[in-house]
Amino acid sequence: MKKQFATVLFSIATALCAEDTLPEQPSAALPQVPVIAVEKELNTTSYTYVRMGVSDTNAVSAFETIPSAGLGYRYAVSSAVIDVSATYTREYGSENYFYTVPKVSYLRYYSPEAEQSFYYGAGLAWGGLEKGADASFQGLVPNATVGIELNRNSAWRSFVQFEVSQPALAINAWNSYSISNLPAPLAEVSFGLGF
Repeated sequence: MKKQFATVLFSIATALCAEDTLPEQPSAALPQVPVIAVEKELNTTSYTYVRMGVSDTNAVSAFETIPSAGLGYRYAVSSAVIDVSATYTREYGSENYFYTVPKVSYLRYYSPEAEQSFYYGAGLAWGGLEKGADASFQGLVPNATVGIELNRNSAWRSFVQFEVSQPALAINAWNSYSISNLPAPLAEVSFGLGF
């Protein structure tokens, strides 16, 4: 009984005096610093670029590489870009050439926040092809693209890409190699510099 009586008295005394006798918490003396959450922004900067590359004008049966040049603009939207460009490829000293004007592609970044990112996409172009007396084409050319973009947060960007185009819907076509009169797919590897 003495223990219970002592415990009750001690509990009452503690409850009545608790506020005045307890030491102040050390964290109460520290200044309150607001926590600011910083979200990493996507790089949504549009840019103009020039592109140089090597094209294979007959990716199926023969290995014919010729130089190519292009000019374009990449309009940034969220984690992707809309690429509007023109490309011209011509074999020196020959009648063989390939062009796409305009070409519009949707390219999606694999890691949109990163300094370097792989990208992939597809597009459609108006294009033409001439291979002397062997083949000619004028019409719609769908394409698929994969690449890597470097220096995404700097003033000068660069990229390397691989692209495959297949002339598909012809206004005018002639091909001595095929029954369908459509030329074989065209492949291109290029390096671009954006500003």
